[in-house]
Amino acid sequence: ILAATPCDGSAATAGADAVRGKVAAGQVDFLKVDVDYGDCDFLEELVPLLKPKFVHAEMNPHFPPPWAQRQHFDTGLFARGGQHPSDLPGHGGPAHWIRGCSLSGIAQALGGRTRYAPVQVEFDHVLFVRADLASELLPRWERMERLSLWDHWLAGYFCHPLRHVAREDERTAGFDFRRLVAAPSTAAEAVSEA
Repeated sequence: ILAATPCDGSAATAGADAVRGKVAAGQVDFLKVDVDYGDCDFLEELVPLLKPKFVHAEMNPHFPPPWAQRQHFDTGLFARGGQHPSDLPGHGGPAHWIRGCSLSGIAQALGGRTRYAPVQVEFDHVLFVRADLASELLPRWERMERLSLWDHWLAGYFCHPLRHVAREDERTAGFDFRRLVAAPSTAAEAVSEA
């Protein structure tokens, strides 16, 4: 990132140099990751380098905490333009239910709750804040910090009114993901998932 030159081979602009300076100084406010596969691998590499205040990522919502689903980056898939083999005609349709990272997988890739804490799950996206900045950046953090990954997933995805309409992956998976859903039985279990 820091040594990259513009794709067209032109000289770097003052704006690009300013961005590189902010990245080098660890002054990144926001990192968005949505590559449809291998997201956790990218997070593990970029977050320690960039130290963003906020991280927003697409997540695979089918695997509730504490399940950690992580699809790893595949250069072959990248070479095909991101087209998964199951997307090809005659191969059974899209297997979106196995793609990407679950909420717990993303939390692991970010280094756990001591480094990045969940702020909100909105359907199949999640927002995390750097833990050392949470109380400074979020006015209601003292109330939010008690929420577990499970709480965020339950409110932001499982109880979402569009879950059965917008995510039809559950039908093509041949598996009832509700079987994975069981509320943490103890407070200790709820804390350990994060």
